[in-house]
Amino acid sequence: MSKKSILNIPIKVDFSDIYSLADLTIGTGVARQRAFGQVIGDSDWSVDLDEMTITFGDKTFGCSIIGSESDVSDTWLWGWANPHNGWTEEQTAAGIQAREALSECDEFTVPSYELDETRNGHNLSMIITALSEENVAYYRCPTGKGAIFLQVKDIPDEAFAPTSVPDIASDAMQMIQGMECDHLLIFAGMLYQNGYEFTATDTALDCDFGEGKIHVDLELVDDGMHRATGVEIS
Repeated sequence: MSKKSILNIPIKVDFSDIYSLADLTIGTGVARQRAFGQVIGDSDWSVDLDEMTITFGDKTFGCSIIGSESDVSDTWLWGWANPHNGWTEEQTAAGIQAREALSECDEFTVPSYELDETRNGHNLSMIITALSEENVAYYRCPTGKGAIFLQVKDIPDEAFAPTSVPDIASDAMQMIQGMECDHLLIFAGMLYQNGYEFTATDTALDCDFGEGKIHVDLELVDDGMHRATGVEIS
């Protein structure tokens, strides 16, 4: 994966729309979390919020508080908005930076709201990691009544090796067949965050990745989203 922020992706994206942000980041987000899981394995974890570190076995990383889910109220609460813990701006920097970068998106500026399939800690954390140009992932820390989500920093470079275009195409096809989403954003987000250059319009996406090419035929449908009608790798 390339250290590229989705804010600079060379296609038109409605950064005020949580659904577009989720589509743009879920592909690489899942791969990023899978790679991070291989780094930490099944080790027990512990967090030191004074030092802002999280430790898995003998591996320690820097961290920043994103926010929390409550199983009691079924709501999300940003770390910067938590009135009870007294967390500092430095401790909640990940959420604050996202609030500033995505200031037109209500889900990143409203302090708290109900959880649903899109508005939840996993999706919000994947979007936040995709904003960064550093080696970051996230970790869900269960609590007695929910979970705290942390951005984890300084992950080794080997966890961010790029995914091949054929594998991206395979992963993207599985995603678009299994969920309601904008197919252009799925393909473009995965290609861009893996460091591949591409061109895209409302009707096609093309990428020459050196060893071959991928062409995706697209169409706009009634809901304004893009649907892939064909994918060819040569």
